[in-house]
Amino acid sequence: MISSLKTNKKTRKAFSLGEVLVSAFVLTVGLTATTALIVGSISNSYDNREAVIASELAQEGVELVRNVRDQNFALEADGIPAGQGFAGFSAADKHCHMDANDTIFTCTPSQGTPGNSSNKYYLTVPDFPAIGQRYTHSSAPSRFARYIYIDYVAANQNARVVSYVFWDWTNPNAMPAYIPANGNTSSCTLVNKCVFSEAFFTKWQ
Repeated sequence: MISSLKTNKKTRKAFSLGEVLVSAFVLTVGLTATTALIVGSISNSYDNREAVIASELAQEGVELVRNVRDQNFALEADGIPAGQGFAGFSAADKHCHMDANDTIFTCTPSQGTPGNSSNKYYLTVPDFPAIGQRYTHSSAPSRFARYIYIDYVAANQNARVVSYVFWDWTNPNAMPAYIPANGNTSSCTLVNKCVFSEAFFTKWQ
């Protein structure tokens, strides 16, 4: 009996230091990979959220211009005055911004900068979006900025409208290089944190 106990005692083995280190290494690698996957997933979700909001704001920019065009035609139909779609719009003033509560767009002859008081391309987040408040333009740097390019041809009363929205651009004294002043859209990409919506408005009688 005593001999048997001694034998069992001798055959019991513990983990060696090497085995413990290998197990700890495998566990660490697994946890690191899992953590990286979770962080990457959260980051991608956040980026996708920003892109969706920016896309909606870009589309809103085009729709705001369309609303002004339609309102001008309605006024023209009523005879007050001859609206022609873009009443009072100068073909030289191509660089614009507009809010949801505006009835006209504010445009300048040069693109300017996001934080300039006459440009105000930055968009402030509404305090109470649940009750219908919208983003409004501001010269103070914020998450999103919207710049509307309107290339209006007075001869045929047609216009090309491009609504750019870019985000995480915090330099109020310079426009991003990927938003040229000629309405080109090739550099406005998700990689640059930029989206755009484009429409062509023709004379509507």
